[in-house]
Amino acid sequence: MTTGKDDIQHAAAALVERVPPELAPLARAAYNLRWSWTPGAAETFAAIDPHRWQLCGENPIRLLTEAPTAALRRAARDAELPGRAAALEAAIEDDLARPAASAGPATPERPVAFFCAEYGIHASLPIYSGGRRSTPAASALWPATS
Repeated sequence: MTTGKDDIQHAAAALVERVPPELAPLARAAYNLRWSWTPGAAETFAAIDPHRWQLCGENPIRLLTEAPTAALRRAARDAELPGRAAALEAAIEDDLARPAASAGPATPERPVAFFCAEYGIHASLPIYSGGRRSTPAASALWPATS
């Protein structure tokens, strides 16, 4: 079993091949969810083709996959967009390079909380929750109570 990192890198490399070189940083950034909380990232992707961005549900992978070649070329020639794309990729790389913070061990005074990111990363990410009876295995573990 792998972490999937190689699959993501392969998919990002394939997307890089589809876009003009000036937009390659966006193709790589699209496969890292950090884009979704990086200030200005959504606006940078939207600048490629605002109408297509909306049609794609603000999903950058779909945008770069489905945008017409003419729109991608036009975006690559934009005076500011390639610089914004490079800045977004640099911000993600900087975030990845910073050391992890240590909060110390969990104690009654400093408990650990779990937050389901599934609901809070970005609207373009599908939600896979289905409740407790979503699969036969789940049904066996949690029998109906009503």
